[in-house]
Amino acid sequence: MDNADCSYLAEEISYGGNPKMALYASFQREAAISLELIIKAVIAIQIERGVAAQHVNDLRATHDLTTLWRDAGLPKLAKPEQRCLVYAKQIMLWAGRYPTPTREDAYEREEAEMEGLHEVVGRLGKFPIIQAGGYMTWETVDKVFSFASDEFHRIYILPVATIPRP
Repeated sequence: MDNADCSYLAEEISYGGNPKMALYASFQREAAISLELIIKAVIAIQIERGVAAQHVNDLRATHDLTTLWRDAGLPKLAKPEQRCLVYAKQIMLWAGRYPTPTREDAYEREEAEMEGLHEVVGRLGKFPIIQAGGYMTWETVDKVFSFASDEFHRIYILPVATIPRP
């Protein structure tokens, strides 16, 4: 979609903002929900087949994708994919809500989870300059989704008796 197409569509629906920004925000929300759903699908099939981790008895109603990832026993991710998962979690927690935490420690917990995952792109004296944004690209979302999807299909196609318990 070129700039003319974006401008035409924006004008058609009386949208005064930047269409490319709106499309990217939409991509992020849809990507975040797809990651949540595939991770929950892995946990659901693990429970159904009796191969879920012992502490996983049911599918939790949460948007905490990093905890769900661990509950599913999915592999450790490289930093770009970890950033993607943490950012997707933040999108799921905050999309459509009033943009301020209800508890004082919520923001600090979110920042602590992202700490160490930032990509340092330079230094200003002793202070690191970190990459801002770009956490959810097609490539990172696809990698994270593929890990979970592959695990789901691995369990789905195997006879129950041959699936190793985590």
